Formats: sequence, structure tokens, C-alpha cells
Amino acid sequence: MTDNSQGPTDPTGSSPDFWKGKRILIVSPEAWGPVRLSKHHYASTLMEQGAQIFFLGPDTPNGNGIRIIAGEGDQPTLLFRPPPIRGIRFLPRTVRAWLEAFQMRQLANTAGGAFDILWNFDLYRFRSLTSRQDAKLRIVHVMDLRHQAHLSEPAKLADLIIVVSPSMANVLDQNRDRVLRVPHGWLPRKRNDEKVPELPPGIKMGYLGNLAMRAIHWESLIEIATRWPEVQLFLMGPLHGAFGDHRHMETALERTLRSIPNIHLTGPLPYDDVPAWLESMDALLISYDLEREGLKSTSSHKLLEYLASGKVVLSSYLEDHTDLNELMIMAKPNEHIVPYFEDLVRNLDAYNSPDLQARRKAKAEENSYAGKLLIIMRALRPMARR
Repeated sequence: MTDNSQGPTDPTGSSPDFWKGKRILIVSPEAWGPVRLSKHHYASTLMEQGAQIFFLGPDTPNGNGIRIIAGEGDQPTLLFRPPPIRGIRFLPRTVRAWLEAFQMRQLANTAGGAFDILWNFDLYRFRSLTSRQDAKLRIVHVMDLRHQAHLSEPAKLADLIIVVSPSMANVLDQNRDRVLRVPHGWLPRKRNDEKVPELPPGIKMGYLGNLAMRAIHWESLIEIATRWPEVQLFLMGPLHGAFGDHRHMETALERTLRSIPNIHLTGPLPYDDVPAWLESMDALLISYDLEREGLKSTSSHKLLEYLASGKVVLSSYLEDHTDLNELMIMAKPNEHIVPYFEDLVRNLDAYNSPDLQARRKAKAEENSYAGKLLIIMRALRPMARR
């Protein structure tokens, strides 16, 4: 496995000659919308570098055939397809391969021609596709991996397997030469200072993300809010139906959160407003219980967003980010964040010193998506010449 956790050596982080004009189909388990994750950031950065991006989000149950919406502004061309026939996973592999080739042909015809690259962030779609007629190069890009065995079949048919965490590649001994480790990135954006929120006085803590995510350790966040009533806790993100997956926060949990006076539910924030909100906090929190949910990956996309604000981060243990211990407060393995909270509150000024804030911002800037594309371009270029 090639490990590019330290980022590119080219400070410009630019590879426009490679991406310019390429027709790329991005397959994502999260829909295109106001909340953006890595899949969306890669799409935006590829467009900036001249690629023509087609974005296929989750299958739409009520759809009739393939639909297309032309891209405008920073939005790629969106493709929608209905779910394939039920039980397809139980069919022989050759039949599945034929059906997926037929689906890919439909997408290509709707999009006006074959794709140069199929960039697949979804391990459960096009996992048996063998035909290269409508998608020449194949990338499997793993952001979340609940069951490692689920990567084996898609990896066999990929030209490049990208993982954000080394542990994700443990089942790929036979494919190690095609595995590239590229940690999460950070996308600079336009500042919208007019959207700086008017918040109550006092200590302000923030948590950003999909609040329906099962791995959140709510017990810690609720204990912090109740034991430290002087702290205002802002939960920034959707409670229900984020990214088109229709997951909902449990009703009893939502009722509890709304009953605590110093917990504030902001709902989903417009993409360009996120930096202003994060910078308005005194500290930012990550509270997970990954073992409870059977998750192995500990790479956190939101961490770079947090660091870009400059503010101190208190986090549960994240194995892939122990190199950042000098820039954040990280709990030990099998511990939660509550025991560290008293020290955080008492020493906020020291944790948010100008020097530490500048170093956090610099760490985020070192991990731009343009730089990540440069790493991926270097791995793909020999394959594209075949």
C-alpha cells in the first residue's frame, strides 16, 4: 500500500492538465445537497480543475428511468436512477455483471457518452461490473467501512483502491500494489462574514455533523450540558434524513436534547456559513463510540473543518489522528470526553493561544483537496496511458 498521509510535495497542489476535459462519474451514497462531505468536495475540486463531473447519488425509489439535471454554478450534472431489481445480489456474478453493464450504458447514454473514470464511493453499487465500454478507469474510494469483507469484491475490479485509514486495507493483501492511502481533505471556501451568528454570551461549544449518526456518544454530550449549565452547546447539523438516506434521530433522544436549556439545535447549516459558525465557538467537540457501532475506521472528516477554525478540539480517541495530539485534546482509548472537559474549560485561553490557532489552520491548509487530487493523479496517470 502506498501511504500519502503527509500530502503532496508540490506546494501548488495542482494537476489541471490531467483532469481537464475528463468525464467522471462519481457514485456516492450521499446525495448532493446543502451539506457537503468528501465526495462532494472531490467533485467541486475536480470541476475547478476542468473535469466534467456527473454525480450519481442514492437510488431514488420513486424514479421512472434515468433522470439528469444539468449542473449550474458549483453544482455538477446530477444523475438519478431507480433502484435495480430486488435480489440482484443473489444472482450469479456473470448475471450481475451484465445487469450493471446495462445500467452503466443507460447512465452513459443519458449523460451524452462514455465516462473516462468511474469514481465509486459506494461499495454496494457496480461491485460486479467488468465491462470497460462505458467507464474506462475504475476507482473504489472508501470513506467508511463497517464490514471489511465488503471491500474485497469491489477491490478486485478496481484499477485504484483509495482508503482514508490504513486498517481499511487489511483484507486486501492480494491488491496491495493498487491501494493508496489518502486521508481526508479540507476545502477552502468563500467567507460569508455577514452570516456570523448572534450567539448568547458565555462559553460556547460546538458539534458539527449528521446528528442522526449512530456512532455519536450522546451520553457524553448530554452529561456535559447538564453538569456545566454555564456552557452553551450548539449541535450543528440535520436531525433527520441527511444526504437522502432517511435515517432519523430517535424520538426520545430528540425530546431529551430539546428539554435541556443550554443545548441549541441549529439544524443543517448552509455550506458557506459553516466556517463562521465554527469560528464563533470557544471549542469544538467530537464524541463517538465507534466500538459500539462496530466501526473500525477512526478517520474523521470534520476534524479538518474544526482545525481550519483555529479553535481547540476535544475528541474521543481517533487512532488515525494521534499525530495531532499537540493541536487538540484527545481522550485515551476506551475513554469518553467528559473527564477531560473540566481542564478544557479552565484552560481555554491557553488552548486557544494565537500560536496554536495558527498551527491548526496551517494543518488544515496542508490537506487541501487540490493536493489530494495531485496524489491520486500520480497513481492514475500510468493507468490512463494504457
